[in-house]
Amino acid sequence: MVALEDPEDPDLPCLYTAPNWYQSHILTSNSCYLAYGARNMVQVLNHRLVPLRMLSGHPKRVTTVCFCGDTTLVSGCDGGVVISWDVVTGERLATLLQTPIPVCVLVFQKGLLFSGDEKGIVCVWKGMSGSEAAISRFQPFAEKIFTMDCSDHEEGMLLAIGYKLGTIAIMSVTGTDLSLLHTLKGHDMDIFKVSWCRRSFQDVYVSVLSKYSQEDIIVSTSRDKSVKIWDGKNDRLIRSLQHPPKISTIRESNLNREQPWVSLVWTDSGIIASCFSGCIACLEDSETEESGICELKWNSFDSPHAHTKKVFSMCSLGEGLVVSTSMDRETVLWSNDEVVKVAHGLGGFAYGLDISPLSPNRIAVATGDNMVRIWEPYQNKVIQIWQSVRTKVMVIAWHPYREGLLSFGTEEGRVGIYDANSGTMNTSSTYHEKSVYSMSWGYVPTKFKEDPLKTALYTCGGEGTILCHKPKELGKAAVNVNSYIAAENKYKNQPPGRSAVDWEFESKVLAVGCTNGVIEIFMAPNLQLLSVYQYHSRIINKLRWGRNEGDFINIMKSASDNGGADNHPGLTHQILLASCSDDNKICVQDMTPIVSANCPNVVCSNSPELSTPNLKSGDDDPDEVSESPSEPSSTAPPSTEPPSTTPLPPSDPLTTPPILKAHQTLTGHTARITDIDWNPHNYMFLVSTSYDGTAQVWNVADGSGVSNFRGHAGRVFSVRWSHTKIDCVFTGSDEFTVRQWRVTDNEDKIPPEVNKLAPPPRTNASRKKKKNAKKNLVISENKVENTVSDSATSWRKDMETKEDSTSKPPVETVQSDKPQPHITQPVTVLTVGDGKRKKGTKGKSLLPLASRRDHASKQEQAEQIIQIANDVFSESHPPLNENLSAVDVGLYSKDLRIFDMIADEQRNHEKENHYHQSNLLGIWRSDITMTVDRAIASKTVNESLLSVAVMCGLDKYEEAVNCYISQLTASRDFVTAASYLLILGKTREAVKILSDEECYREALAIAKLRLSPEDALIKDVYRKWAKRQEEEMQFDSAIKCYLACGDAPRALMVMLRRKDSASLQTALQVAKITGQQEMVPVIQSALEDALTQEAVRNGAASDDIPNDDGQWAPT
Repeated sequence: MVALEDPEDPDLPCLYTAPNWYQSHILTSNSCYLAYGARNMVQVLNHRLVPLRMLSGHPKRVTTVCFCGDTTLVSGCDGGVVISWDVVTGERLATLLQTPIPVCVLVFQKGLLFSGDEKGIVCVWKGMSGSEAAISRFQPFAEKIFTMDCSDHEEGMLLAIGYKLGTIAIMSVTGTDLSLLHTLKGHDMDIFKVSWCRRSFQDVYVSVLSKYSQEDIIVSTSRDKSVKIWDGKNDRLIRSLQHPPKISTIRESNLNREQPWVSLVWTDSGIIASCFSGCIACLEDSETEESGICELKWNSFDSPHAHTKKVFSMCSLGEGLVVSTSMDRETVLWSNDEVVKVAHGLGGFAYGLDISPLSPNRIAVATGDNMVRIWEPYQNKVIQIWQSVRTKVMVIAWHPYREGLLSFGTEEGRVGIYDANSGTMNTSSTYHEKSVYSMSWGYVPTKFKEDPLKTALYTCGGEGTILCHKPKELGKAAVNVNSYIAAENKYKNQPPGRSAVDWEFESKVLAVGCTNGVIEIFMAPNLQLLSVYQYHSRIINKLRWGRNEGDFINIMKSASDNGGADNHPGLTHQILLASCSDDNKICVQDMTPIVSANCPNVVCSNSPELSTPNLKSGDDDPDEVSESPSEPSSTAPPSTEPPSTTPLPPSDPLTTPPILKAHQTLTGHTARITDIDWNPHNYMFLVSTSYDGTAQVWNVADGSGVSNFRGHAGRVFSVRWSHTKIDCVFTGSDEFTVRQWRVTDNEDKIPPEVNKLAPPPRTNASRKKKKNAKKNLVISENKVENTVSDSATSWRKDMETKEDSTSKPPVETVQSDKPQPHITQPVTVLTVGDGKRKKGTKGKSLLPLASRRDHASKQEQAEQIIQIANDVFSESHPPLNENLSAVDVGLYSKDLRIFDMIADEQRNHEKENHYHQSNLLGIWRSDITMTVDRAIASKTVNESLLSVAVMCGLDKYEEAVNCYISQLTASRDFVTAASYLLILGKTREAVKILSDEECYREALAIAKLRLSPEDALIKDVYRKWAKRQEEEMQFDSAIKCYLACGDAPRALMVMLRRKDSASLQTALQVAKITGQQEMVPVIQSALEDALTQEAVRNGAASDDIPNDDGQWAPT
């Protein structure tokens, strides 16, 4: 076998996509590889849980994977597609199946591949060449298949199929043909997993299974919380066990709210099953000291690194190794009772990343699976925070100097702060109207505080509002920063919506990005406007401050009109502001002149006491900080000239001319840019991520590209430069991954010229198809659906539409709106019944002939105009021009030609079979009786016409209703037809029509509501329904119907058809209640036989017999 080399560098740990949920066969392995389905892809790993390759090509969520030999893998999905792959090359070998029915399970054994789907269809292939379709198809039962497994008999291979309703079918495999051998009945609910014992396994459970052939033994698990061991070939239940016990009381509170799911696998050392608590247990045989009888008991293995939620799938790697996947999105490798390794996964888009400034080995990840993760990559440790989150996390930010304090914003507009040290979570009482997209720690405005250095959290939502949250007062209302800025700076005009916010913490300067591409700079503590920049044309997505020291000031000498760093010889810092936008470019501005002119004490000194806040000694409030007094710099010589100043804004800051040119513009991305970050080790470099699927490292000094990372298969949302490794970068994408990569490992220097993720351009054929679709739009007779046109969407909406849900029997897509510059879109307007004009699709005209004449030739238009002039201004009423018709002038003439016009339009509608439109025009003409008669004759009566038929008299109304009932019956809408029969008072006819069409529930409801309880028709319906239910083997419903109509003997005969003791005990009680004493001995005899058979199967003592009530009692 050829094994793939391990591509993952142990020094570059990553977070990969987690396996899909609620699938028992989502995980598979062979002697060298491991694979699982993740979203609509397949992840291939080695036995050390190191990812090797991602296989993509399925249209929908992958539901099952299976190895067919050493290097061939087959996978199926919800889209009904089965694909074979070469795991070594990643090549797609063939598409074996394409159906609309979701594929649930794939099994391979001895050259045969079996697939099962939701309709109960089993397909069989021989060979994986892909040149031939499924050789044969079978449908033993029309139920959803949950699981399958094939035995390895030398002769007469057996296939076990587990169904949704608890049945296990044992199929005999002869060549490529399947035949039903028998069914194993003992489970009452969904079968989660079946597994045959292999001939290669060592002898296990000898004391219990020695009487049976090892290759005939099969084990099953179900939603009914039982595990059963069968002799599959001979249809015999060997042992029935309860599910493995819960061994962790800490997790029980969460488990009680979840539906049970038990997975198992038969290994060479025995049966291993999952516990509800997320641990695993091994089934062992042990001899009791008292009786000396060997019993099977679960030996549970717990570990601090075990799963915390239910396990969906397990597979064996041999040599005592087992791999399991769980709802906690982790893949765990077990060796007997110990956890060897845990592979952490993501179940949503990696929307945001942030590295703790005080603990650089801790990375916070904001994901779309309703979790916040704190990841320590080099310790392979992940802390999952999901309590109180409940929705997608869009942005995340660590506190600049409070260790362990983490803030996050969600899709629903909520803002929370999590203390990683204490594990406490607090959420703000003030919500954003839309999703939170940007946040930054800064200072509280002067008006709302006493201490000028108290920190606060600034958040920006999709509605364009910035809120200021005080960490110690989250229960109080947050400050609306938009209103505060407008009041402090005396705005006269309405400012644009805000889209991004970032504080330069040391200089106390706030940068705000707007939806129209404008960047505003404010100064604490009053948030006074310092400057306005506009070198972007579209919405600002991210802002990032950067501080450079030393010689880089001389490297980046800008020719800006505002002056560069070389104009400030006394400075030892250069303050830079980078911004990215939907216009696919990054702009870097030297903010040193602005900041130095207004904050000289901060900028002109390199003193660490001035740049890093320190906690007050003995202060109980950690949010209140103080700074050392301002001291002159000891390293930079004082400037002999005063620093250049920037004039403060006039009374209306919005009229201030913006600065239109940036110091450096970085272009190369072919799609919107989502995130940027400075290199903390050298501010000459900046990294950016984009919708083009790449991450780009730039040299800001000369604007050149340094390195382009193309390892993601989807859009890249977030980026952070490693604080511990100068050459490493972390990026998160929409493929549910966070990757770490080296800048120097990439051969490409700039982004690709063509965006590989861009949708294909529209062709003339697609435009024509769309045009024809609009042309052929049909408006319903009874209602008109309005299609609302959406406004222009930003990258934030597009970011969330493809996620999904893959992991839920769920996921769901909630769109997130972000304010955008106004874009005019052509829409049509439809006048709805309330008179309001709404956006939507305009319906067809009721006067199509007149509409067409509006586009007549100029000569015809001239004749129409002359005719209208004669009709309106002439007293002689001249006759109609022979070249014209009433349709041409009916709307404009004074005479009664409008009636002729409507008659022509009616005839045209009837000719085209548009009877509804013709009836509406008849109502307009007040010819209601004639319209009703024509509708009855043509059998085109509808509900709107019935509403006015009453005006023609009761006889005509009854005639119209009868016609409508015949129409409904012909279209098989029997329930509505029965309802109209009730309007006419024909109750028995309504019951009969429903009963004849086997709508028994509806028929009984009407009969019991309208007829006497003793009416024979009710009993007749009960008997018909009971007979039908008995034919369909629905015995419970049949018994109820027989009892309801008073036929107790027949009900008892049906109950005797069920051979289990519980049903027979119920029958015994019913016989005594109904007085059918002659049936009691028959039922008692059947009950004794059933209890004896169950006792034999369960190993009960032979000297126990059932008493008269069917209960066990010692002799």
